[in-house]
Amino acid sequence: KQWYQRRVRALSDDEGVPGNFGSFVKAFLDRVTSVYPACYAFHFIFDSYVETSLKGPERNRRNEQGAIKLAEIKANTPLPRQMEKFWKSAKNKVLFQAFLQEEVKELAPSYSNGFVFSGIIENNTMLTPGESIGFSEISTEISELALNLEKADMRIIPHILWHLENFKCGEVLVESNDTDVVVLLLFYMHEFLAARIVNLWIQFGKGK
Repeated sequence: KQWYQRRVRALSDDEGVPGNFGSFVKAFLDRVTSVYPACYAFHFIFDSYVETSLKGPERNRRNEQGAIKLAEIKANTPLPRQMEKFWKSAKNKVLFQAFLQEEVKELAPSYSNGFVFSGIIENNTMLTPGESIGFSEISTEISELALNLEKADMRIIPHILWHLENFKCGEVLVESNDTDVVVLLLFYMHEFLAARIVNLWIQFGKGK
């Protein structure tokens, strides 16, 4: 949620808030690829929302009240004006993840960067394996990133290690508002160093 809000604020500073989900994704990709033109790949790592999760009942009780629930998200779907109510629905978050992934698949050939996704649910019981988009203008599943982890903060670590191992890229930038992510990155620094990381940058704003 904070990720989306920051992106809208950043985009509105330059060119106004996009009117629908499709224009938002396009404007976002244009911006990040221009800000980080030398970045070999962007990893989009989301929380997963498994119906059988022990956290499910509490999450639903806490968040679903007063939520705006969308039946689907397409490129021409207008961005909701009351985004706080939109994010209260776990279904909306899954829909947004799925839409973002499919939209980037369509747009990837026009960028020189690669994109890697993790966090979508398959059949409400399995986490979709990490998916690579744009490296060869095709979409391929990454078996090493087929992780049975519900929280995004835990999946960030294997994503970094996978990238360091496969692309010999020593520069990593992590953007997150979660203090748990910062603690985990520091805890696993010895593994990053063993994988020959050169610099680990953390872009950290207001959040949890």
